[in-house]
Amino acid sequence: MLVNNELRVGLARVAKHTGRVVVEDPYVKEEFILVSDVPLNVEPVLPAHVPVRLAECVYLDLGAPIVVSGTASIWVTVPYELQVTVGEKVLRVLSPFKVKHTVVGTPYEGVICRWFKSTVVSNPDAWDRAEGLVKVVVESPTPEVVKGIYARLSTLKLYVREGQRLSVFYGTMRGSVRDNVMYVSNVEGQPPVEDLREVCGLVDHNVAKYFYMEFMEGP
Repeated sequence: MLVNNELRVGLARVAKHTGRVVVEDPYVKEEFILVSDVPLNVEPVLPAHVPVRLAECVYLDLGAPIVVSGTASIWVTVPYELQVTVGEKVLRVLSPFKVKHTVVGTPYEGVICRWFKSTVVSNPDAWDRAEGLVKVVVESPTPEVVKGIYARLSTLKLYVREGQRLSVFYGTMRGSVRDNVMYVSNVEGQPPVEDLREVCGLVDHNVAKYFYMEFMEGP
């Protein structure tokens, strides 16, 4: 999505004015000076980069547990981040949501996951909030209680629909239940709805960095 003036998504803001760009979220606020009129673009990426690259997976906490049996299909909310670029250069990755992490598994052998308080959405066609959406298909031969959804970031697919606002979708997740958690075993290769464009999930390590050298006078 090209930004000509200002874009606000959740807690993230990107503002382009004459000669400068301001990017901010709950973890960073930074200003860049533009010496030429280069296009400024914002696209969603997987929630793995803010404030630092830690997570290997995402854990969606459903809050109120759901009961499933057989093959059940639901839509839930999911987080993402925003990659701000000029040309091919990544200026910054922002988070529209507050970032929390958790460990799934034992304290000694568990993996760090991005934690997100998710919500079941009954009508995804009418969804107009900042959170992304994902269709989840749970397969369970017997009635099971599901408290959360676990998925490895490297397996996920991310899509965007551009229009009056930014709409973010994930590829449909399929999995089974163990110990009240749905573990995603497969992500469908096709977009979950029409008019979506697939985007890159993870950001290369080419975010702008700054190095300072301080020279002191000798004795």
